Amino acid sequence: MKKILVLLIFVSLLNSCDDGNMQVESFDFSAANTESCGIGTADFFIYKITGNEALIIKVNETIFENAVGKDSATIGSNATLIYRLYDGPVSISTLCSSIPASNPKVIEEWTATGGKMDILTNAVKSTNETTGSTRITSFNHNITLTNVTFNTGNGEQRNSEIVFGSYSTNVVPVGVFTGDLKRCNNNDLFLIAGSQVLTLSLDDATYTDLFANIPTTAGQPRTALINATNTMDVKILSAAVLDNVICGDPAGMPAILERWNAKTGVENLSGIISVETTTNGTGFDHIVTLKNVIFQNPVSLLDFTFGTNYVFGTYTSN
Repeated sequence: MKKILVLLIFVSLLNSCDDGNMQVESFDFSAANTESCGIGTADFFIYKITGNEALIIKVNETIFENAVGKDSATIGSNATLIYRLYDGPVSISTLCSSIPASNPKVIEEWTATGGKMDILTNAVKSTNETTGSTRITSFNHNITLTNVTFNTGNGEQRNSEIVFGSYSTNVVPVGVFTGDLKRCNNNDLFLIAGSQVLTLSLDDATYTDLFANIPTTAGQPRTALINATNTMDVKILSAAVLDNVICGDPAGMPAILERWNAKTGVENLSGIISVETTTNGTGFDHIVTLKNVIFQNPVSLLDFTFGTNYVFGTYTSN
C-alpha cells in the first residue's frame, strides 16, 4: 500500500510540473487585422487585438520593404514579441496612445526570449478590365513566428508556430497625367503630375517621322516601338517640379524616389507609340497614344501599364 501511495504522489507531481511546452488553446490571432503605431518613428510596432488579448511585434519598420521577396528577424535580438492579457477589451487607443490608458489594465505580460520571424512579401495589383490598365496598390507582408519561447514569469511557454498573418504597406501611386504635352528643346515630350513626371524621349529620326506636319489618314497613325533609343519612363520625385527643371535645370531636380522604365516593344503587340496628326488652324495637333506600353521598376522588376490604348496627350506644332 505504501508503494502504491508513493507512486501516485510521484505521478501527481509529474503532472503538476511545467514542462515548458504547454500550449495556450486561446492563443489565436488569425482572425484579427494587423494594425500599426508609430509609423515613420523609432517607436514603430505592429500588433493584433482579439478581445482582452494583444500580440505585439516591435521591429525596424524598414523590414517591411515594398519589394517581392523574403526576409526574417530574430526574436529577442532584432525583433521584440510581447503577449498581453488585459482585464477588459483592448482598443487601438489602448496601445497607440502617447499617454498610457488607465483602463484596461495589463494583468499578464509575456516577453519572447527566442524564436524567428519570417516575412514573405507579395505585391497587390488591381486591373481595370475596361482599359486593361494595371496598378500596384500595396504590398502584403505575411508573417509567421516559429519556435517562439515566452518568459511567462512562472516558467516558459513554447509555441512551435504562430501564424501572425499579413501586414499591408501602401505604395506611392502612379499619378494621373493630363493636359497638353510639353516639349523640351530636344525631343523629350513630357507631362507633370505634382511630383511625378512621364517622359517620352525619341531619337531625331523617329521624332521627325512621328511628328511630321502632315495630317495622317484616319485609322492609319504613324507608329514606332519603344527601344534602346526611343525610351519612356515615369519618375516619382521627392518634391514637385516645374517645366524648366525637367528641361535642363539639374540643380533644381528633386531626388528620384522611384523610376519605372518602359519595356522594349514587340511589333504589333506591346510598347507601341502611335501618333495621329490633324490640322489646327496654321498648326498641327499630334495625338500620342501608348498601346500596351509596359513600365517596369529596374530594382523590384515589378511592372504596370496605363492600358491597351492610353492617350498620352496632344502636342501642337506650328
